[in-house]
Amino acid sequence: MNNEERALVGTCYKTQGQTAAIELGHELVSGAVKQSRIDQWIKQLEQQPDTVLYCFRGGLRTKISLEWLADAGFAVPYVEGGYKAMRHFLINTIEAAAQYPWLVVAGKTGSGKTELLKAARAEPSDIATVDLEHLANHRGSAFGGEVTPQPSQINFENALAIELLRLEACAVRRVLVEDEGRLIGRAFVPLAVQEVIRRSPIVELVRPFEQRAQAIAEDYVLRRERELVELSGNGAPSVDILQQIEDRLLEQLGSIKRRLGGERLATLKQQLTAAFDRYRVNRDLTEHYSWIEPLLLEYYDPMYEHQASRSDRELLFRGTQSEILQWLNERTDQPDR
Repeated sequence: MNNEERALVGTCYKTQGQTAAIELGHELVSGAVKQSRIDQWIKQLEQQPDTVLYCFRGGLRTKISLEWLADAGFAVPYVEGGYKAMRHFLINTIEAAAQYPWLVVAGKTGSGKTELLKAARAEPSDIATVDLEHLANHRGSAFGGEVTPQPSQINFENALAIELLRLEACAVRRVLVEDEGRLIGRAFVPLAVQEVIRRSPIVELVRPFEQRAQAIAEDYVLRRERELVELSGNGAPSVDILQQIEDRLLEQLGSIKRRLGGERLATLKQQLTAAFDRYRVNRDLTEHYSWIEPLLLEYYDPMYEHQASRSDRELLFRGTQSEILQWLNERTDQPDR
């Protein structure tokens, strides 16, 4: 039923009871109207064979819809108890996150924590990963916004719960997760996962400063440029796209004014604008080191060191990506849960 039909049936239910409401529903959605809606459902099922049916509570509407689809020759799986029951189940899954053997990947900005998770996931082993930033569609810092929107809080939590459910399907010795705070962009990390990150042991990823600056330049400029080009559909970089990136970075710099101070912020903005002016001419990414290196030294690194000094988590290993991966694969101990 559409909203108008649902309102009519709801009013009928309150004034005349369930039987009259059901009869009215069948009357409102009958004949050509009924067939049109079944045809739309069938089109969806043909395009997406893995479709699962659910209503809010999984009650009478679900039962009727299943019967109509069965009459049309389609047996569709459904969520017993409806979305409300599914949501409750997924929330409980997140609340039980502490049952897994977590290992937190720490490291300064630009050290390649996300890349380490991807590399660990690509190797066949009993090491699993949960990439919270991927689920939140945000890189987790003032400069972490992606070119596409973040999911809603509910969709972020549901996607996280599904990742946790996947862990139940296999025996894992470690579950790697990146060190995150309360928020990833505007996505709130569930309290149970925050607690897991706060209490679990860590491995610290290290990378030379020059490589970190290069990684940030590639992430903030090259990757965003490539993604915006793909979204624009014109197939080639444009001045407008570079201007979008520059304007966004200037805005993001402004968001941390309180930490930088007005004078430092003004200098960084001048360096950023000059770097983009030169980059438009020579396409030399190193032009951006002029503002990225002081941003690392004066903003990101002091913040990381301050947070690390307040943490009492056990440091199990420190090394480069290859060293950490080798250490993980060589360890055969089962961590305490």
